[in-house]
Amino acid sequence: MKRRRFTQDFKRSVVEQLLSETAGPAELCRRYNIASGQLYIWKKQYANGKLDPEPSLNGINSIVIVYNNIGPTFLKKPIAMINPIRVQ
Repeated sequence: MKRRRFTQDFKRSVVEQLLSETAGPAELCRRYNIASGQLYIWKKQYANGKLDPEPSLNGINSIVIVYNNIGPTFLKKPIAMINPIRVQ
């Protein structure tokens, strides 16, 4: 039998349905054809933050690029700003 793979979005969605009590664990397992043990593993992962969405640049309002002799280095927080250049 081929092993099924589930996306983090799917896992998060199922766990959020469980936590919002819109459906019970047995109903969710039947609906999505998953084992109850798998559901509770996902619930534990969700509680530990392992099903969070991938980090994005949405919360970053500026990026500093520092050029050195190796190449560009990207910093989230600037160490010092000397002649900053704004790029829109």
